Amino acid sequence: MHASIKRGTGCVDLMVDRHVRSGRGAHLALIECSRDERRTLSYWQLMQASRRIAQEFDQQFGSGVTARRIAIVGGSTLETISAWLGAMRAGHLPFLVHPGLGADVYGALFADFAPDCIVRDRLASPANGRLLRFVDHVDDGESADSGDDADGFPESCPVPDMRPAFCLASSGSTGRAKICVHSHHAVAAFERNVTRTMWGMGADDIVLGTSGPYFSFGLQGIHPALTLGATSVLLPDWKRHEDFLSTIEQESVSVFLAVPTLYHLLMVRSSGLYRVDSLRLSLSAGERLPRVIRSRWSRFSRSIMLDTVGTTETFLPYLSETAGAGPGLRTIPAFEYEFARAESDVPESGAFTLRLTSDAMMLGQIGTKRAAQFEAASRTFEPRDVFAPEGDGWRFQSRQSERAKIGGQWISPQDLEEFLLTDERILKAAAMPVETAEGLTRLRAFIVLANSSGDPDRVIRDLTHRMREELKPNALRPDRIEVVDDLISTPTGKLRREALRPGLRGMHGYVPVMPTV
Repeated sequence: MHASIKRGTGCVDLMVDRHVRSGRGAHLALIECSRDERRTLSYWQLMQASRRIAQEFDQQFGSGVTARRIAIVGGSTLETISAWLGAMRAGHLPFLVHPGLGADVYGALFADFAPDCIVRDRLASPANGRLLRFVDHVDDGESADSGDDADGFPESCPVPDMRPAFCLASSGSTGRAKICVHSHHAVAAFERNVTRTMWGMGADDIVLGTSGPYFSFGLQGIHPALTLGATSVLLPDWKRHEDFLSTIEQESVSVFLAVPTLYHLLMVRSSGLYRVDSLRLSLSAGERLPRVIRSRWSRFSRSIMLDTVGTTETFLPYLSETAGAGPGLRTIPAFEYEFARAESDVPESGAFTLRLTSDAMMLGQIGTKRAAQFEAASRTFEPRDVFAPEGDGWRFQSRQSERAKIGGQWISPQDLEEFLLTDERILKAAAMPVETAEGLTRLRAFIVLANSSGDPDRVIRDLTHRMREELKPNALRPDRIEVVDDLISTPTGKLRREALRPGLRGMHGYVPVMPTV
């Protein structure tokens, strides 16, 4: 074993140091593909870079002091990931923050987090803290001795390390963002229960995520690769959706992570032919995966597509499809489950909700009520999502809060959205319950055309005819279809349905006459 690389007990050891000890120090850990250059860090270099940053924090705060709160405002850059690892290595609590937020959002987040230090990468505004130094390339150094713990869970973590490790903010898709505190154990539990066993990922994979590390799903493009000793590809300043396809081709990406809306946009907006034959696994999360998008992407990429469901609070997906097992979400060994029948007028549908118990979920939340310490969370959590049987597992239906009772029937707006997306002329679709002038509750549909010069009247007439013939139950049929220029998304790419409002001006709409019962 390399004498200077001591065994640690935290997730930094799991993601970096143990790979150097096992002889993989020269293997690429991170590849940053920016518009100007391609930069890389091997595991040895990443270890050295994070050590240097940890030493800088020690010089600033003193070594062995109480953990300080460090806000890292940055995107998918080598500097942001090195600072994240360096802060944890020094025993501090880093909070990864989106670099493109407004001043009011930063004000709210930092009022809650109360950082002792704010640092930023080159993507963030100069107003947001001290600029991180560019990561210097260092010599690869000596390779460690033979792989004593390269392929299995490290012997250095025999019991869960429940110390606070880092913070992530929720996407805010259901309201104000929450700052969740996660443990070192959560990263280890992800590797043990998901990355290897359910997704079938390995040390030779090259992984590309489409969101930044400041969200849970974005970080899944990074930490699972690092725990395996694999390679994570970072795309910090992409401008076009095709940049992802180009990067898959150039870097021979084998594992790709995106929300369903983005998978759809990549296929519709691609203006050229890209070789994506290196891709073997495509992971979906963040919103319901429509069957039509799964089918089209599988044909487009020839990769296996796995649906996953999780939250910032759970950190791990709490349900996931398994590589080689076919469609259908399955339970994760890290969780205990309580099932309850969802409110429905069709009991035989099998719709249900969940109550989860796990020590791998967030430790708590940071908020204004207890600024000096985070507010500890219960070991149980109710995600308030609704599922129904699918194959040998289940399928995500919607959030409980998104369901509506129309014409005496409980329905999920996502069922209407999925129907609309089967028309290849539709780029995006969203639906939400509204109250009509008569005081009735109906769904309203919003669509974005793939071709802005297309005939919206023709599209709406065709959809209306198809809905009369094919869409069941009748309660899913909207009172109105409105053609809009675009639909608002969160930074992760999820549609923000709550941002839709009825009666918007400047929309091209049509009122189909159809009963709801």
